[in-house]
Amino acid sequence: MLRRLQLIADALLHRDRFEREMADEMSFHMQAYADDLMRSGMPRAEAVRRARLEFGGVETALEDCRQVRGLQFYDQVVQDVRHGLRSLRRSPLVVAMAVLCLGVGIGLTTFVFSIINGLVLEGPPFPQADRLFTVTQARAELPAQESPSYSVFVAWRAAGTPGIELAAFRPRSVAVTASGSAERQQAVLASNELLPLLGLRPVAGRSFNTVDDRPGAQPVAMISESAWQQQFDGRTDAIGRVILVNGAPHVLVGVVPRLSHPAVPGAFRSARVWLPLGSFGSSVAEAAGPVRVIARVGSNASAPLAVPTVEVARQTLEARHPDRDRWAVSMQPMTSPVSATTRALLAIMMAAGAAVLVIACGNVANLLLARTARREREIAIRRALGATRAQIFRQVLAESVLLGIVSMPVAVVISSLCLRLLLRSPSVDALNLIVTMNAHVLGFAGALSLGVSLAFGLIPAIQATRGATEVGLASGATATYGERRHRATRATLIITEVAISLIVMVSGALFARSFYRLLNVPTVVDTENLLSLRVERVDTPRGADDPTISEYRILERLRAIPGVEAAGIATLLPIRGGGERSTVETSAAPTDRAPAVIYAGVSDGFFEALRAPLLLGREFNESEASGHAAVAIINQRAALRLWQDAEPLGRQFRLAADTAGTWFTVVGVAPDVPNWDVSDRPQPTVYLPLGFVAVDDPYVFVRSATALESIMQSVRGEISAVDGRLVIFDIQTMKDVHRQAFWRQKTLGTAFGLFAILSLLLAVVGLYGVLSYMVVQRRREMGVRLALGADGTRIVRMVVTEGMRLVALGVGIGLPLALAVARLLQSRLLGVRFADPVSLGGVLAIMFGVAMIAAYVPAARAARTDPNRVLREQ
Repeated sequence: MLRRLQLIADALLHRDRFEREMADEMSFHMQAYADDLMRSGMPRAEAVRRARLEFGGVETALEDCRQVRGLQFYDQVVQDVRHGLRSLRRSPLVVAMAVLCLGVGIGLTTFVFSIINGLVLEGPPFPQADRLFTVTQARAELPAQESPSYSVFVAWRAAGTPGIELAAFRPRSVAVTASGSAERQQAVLASNELLPLLGLRPVAGRSFNTVDDRPGAQPVAMISESAWQQQFDGRTDAIGRVILVNGAPHVLVGVVPRLSHPAVPGAFRSARVWLPLGSFGSSVAEAAGPVRVIARVGSNASAPLAVPTVEVARQTLEARHPDRDRWAVSMQPMTSPVSATTRALLAIMMAAGAAVLVIACGNVANLLLARTARREREIAIRRALGATRAQIFRQVLAESVLLGIVSMPVAVVISSLCLRLLLRSPSVDALNLIVTMNAHVLGFAGALSLGVSLAFGLIPAIQATRGATEVGLASGATATYGERRHRATRATLIITEVAISLIVMVSGALFARSFYRLLNVPTVVDTENLLSLRVERVDTPRGADDPTISEYRILERLRAIPGVEAAGIATLLPIRGGGERSTVETSAAPTDRAPAVIYAGVSDGFFEALRAPLLLGREFNESEASGHAAVAIINQRAALRLWQDAEPLGRQFRLAADTAGTWFTVVGVAPDVPNWDVSDRPQPTVYLPLGFVAVDDPYVFVRSATALESIMQSVRGEISAVDGRLVIFDIQTMKDVHRQAFWRQKTLGTAFGLFAILSLLLAVVGLYGVLSYMVVQRRREMGVRLALGADGTRIVRMVVTEGMRLVALGVGIGLPLALAVARLLQSRLLGVRFADPVSLGGVLAIMFGVAMIAAYVPAARAARTDPNRVLREQ
């Protein structure tokens, strides 16, 4: 036992050398002992066994040595952490500033990542989601992907496709009658295969079956889990009850589980009622409408084999298309439905957040460098007492890691606040945004905190190990050698911060200018005192009678309201979007090269309500718009696309989507009313009489000579008086529609504005900190200058010049980079060039102005230095 204790003690003293020497010694003595036993006549095997037993204590001691060394390393880490905590407690102001800077930088980056995680990274929460695909189609003459019609889906399903299962759904709004009043709710018309294909089981009751999903079946319905809780308090006896959907009784057969994941299609998240697609949407008009098709690869195929299986299925579907020569089928993995534009927006925001984080890390590195310079003598004493460079490096780095750990809760709070503000923004509706601070986001925040703490901690840790011990122990080293050694590093960090801040500020100014220009670009539509709303009949399906009868009775009554100047109806909403796509055939354009247009139905008075008078020809009269007169109005872009410079009035065309093949005669040319927003190029658009375009919930436009609030009640009353089955919804002014159309530009402008302000503040705080530290370090020098007759103005000029020199170098480096980045962002800007002089001039003025203030504060403090007091200090 004493032998083992002695060996352990030796291990602690000699460390690495002990283990190597002891192992060699043990091997030598063991072999010598075994040789002695064999010379005495003992067999070799027995001699080796005896030698191992004799020297077993040495082997155990070596194992104990290894364990002790492991514990010793653990003790060293604990000691470094304790030393770091004690050291940070002595500098509370430095810790507070570092934690705040890191919290802002990490918090903003985590905020953007949480959006990316919710919209892009999170996959659908379905079993084996990697086997789910969306099926779309595209015409040869119109490469944009489209959803197949319901009749095409029925043909695919009836023929059967080896290797995959198919399901379809269609979003729709319905009116659910409860307590005698109709309430419009979002619904999903789903085929009976949809929920089993997605791997979803009803919370209560059952799903649709093949009997429910056919024309003429008994009307049944399912409701969402949230509607079940709100309307029936989650009671199981709700199954079997009857609800009125569009005035028709439907039996509740099940409850759909809650679907709130951001990767789930938006129609699933907002739906409160689920109806069988085959029975509810099987009319002739509905059969031609598009549905969204989802496919699941067979479970007998492993994930690597899914690709060839999908390709075979795609070719099979393409071959079974009713018009296979003009259509191509595509199958894409079912991922988060985020457009390329939105992905680019998120990438830009992530880059801006990362830039703010880099500036924050630069500030913290400067703070730690200042602490390292002040601790030059302390570090030199520790080196003289035997501390190695590795120990000094490890202890300084431990302080940085502790700062990163402490800043993580601050970052999470800042990120949560930003998310809360974002979720209250109207932009959320455009993004279908549902994001939370889940485990992935928290893990990202933790990993980012640890990573950046190691990154910004390397600079002071390396600087701390470079000093010479004898110089550090010399008198005044802290004020001379340490300052000279760290000054270049701190200046480099400030120049880098200013350059990055300038890039973010220039980008933010350009986006702000672009958004301002968008709000003031003429939209053709006069949005002042223009109201839009939608109406829908709740109990009569389309095709039962002519809906235009009620719609024109609505126009008659609305136009009779005092103060109403004009009223019209359309199947699309200008600036927001709408309408259907089709190719156009004219005598001058062969079918195989027919151009594509957007077509919509409008009433007479539509362009009058928009105050967008026709450029050529005339509007529809009441008999044409309410009947089936084969006349049409086209916009400028359609006229140019179809007939170039020729006179369009009197020319004829027909739509490929019109199965009747009606030839329409052009009677008017309208201005290019924006289809989506004014930042998009206007699309070729065709306006047909309302009776040619089937729609269940058209838009009604009312132009008032007075404030819209004064006629709102009258509008509601007159529509209800026409038909009590009409539900009014989506009431908004066209000013609001115009404002909400620019959510992308507004989001970018707001985000970059916030990032620009924070980056400027962080860069200025860093500049102020560097100059303040310089004033403290050179306090004795400035006292001598003042004692020799220098006035305060000269001291102020010296300090301010030093600070502005750093800012000028940062601007000189950052301005070309900012222009290069702005050039890359040019496609996201409207009406503003990347080298916009107003934006650049404003940013530079703000940068130099704020930097001047930040430099003047420590300069003024230096000028007030008392030379007598400074010279008496030792």
